[in-house]
Amino acid sequence: MNCPYWKLNIHHELKKATALGYKQYYCRHCDKQYNARTGTVFNFIQYRTEVVMLAVHYYYRFKNSLDDVVELMTMRGIHLSHQTVHNWTQTLGVELGIKLRERRTGKVGKKWHADFTYLQVEGRWCYFYGAIDKEGNLVDVYLSDVRDQAAAEAFFNQAKHTTGIIPIKSRLRVMKGFKNIFSGLIFCTGFEEIRQFFRMKNKTRSERRRFILPRIQDLKNLLA
Repeated sequence: MNCPYWKLNIHHELKKATALGYKQYYCRHCDKQYNARTGTVFNFIQYRTEVVMLAVHYYYRFKNSLDDVVELMTMRGIHLSHQTVHNWTQTLGVELGIKLRERRTGKVGKKWHADFTYLQVEGRWCYFYGAIDKEGNLVDVYLSDVRDQAAAEAFFNQAKHTTGIIPIKSRLRVMKGFKNIFSGLIFCTGFEEIRQFFRMKNKTRSERRRFILPRIQDLKNLLA
């Protein structure tokens, strides 16, 4: 693999792997050691990438609370705290949302339908704007604590550069709401983008089962 510092394939594979089992390399050009996770958001996480992505997938893809994810991971023999899962979903949710949005740039339909709904943040009502195209694909989402022309213009300016169904409220029934508007925006960005990524319109159940694992792998590769 290429050195993450110099992007060159001038390396020597070391005999000793990392504590998590990843192969280590030594770059002859910059005299630095690295492994498959060096320079990625997983670099300092004390669990394998597959474990982290599984927890994030459980949280964003299904109607699970943090405690639900902890229980599901425990059933697989992986013991996590709800705070660990929270940290992963907050950090990686934003990263995935941004990268998935970048991949959809320019792919939105020409006709949009925009609407807004109310979400409760810190005991007060905020405004969740969403837009989908005529095929039901996600255009963009935007969370604001005010409903005025400036907020609407900000949403449409953002939507112009990016490209689904807004199911956010269904998730709030299994969550305890948002502590602040920033955490609400993080969740909305990651949740909508990941939901759109796994959307398989006009696919049979067998086709969906066949495509699900490659898409999970593709999602992981976005953060590699």
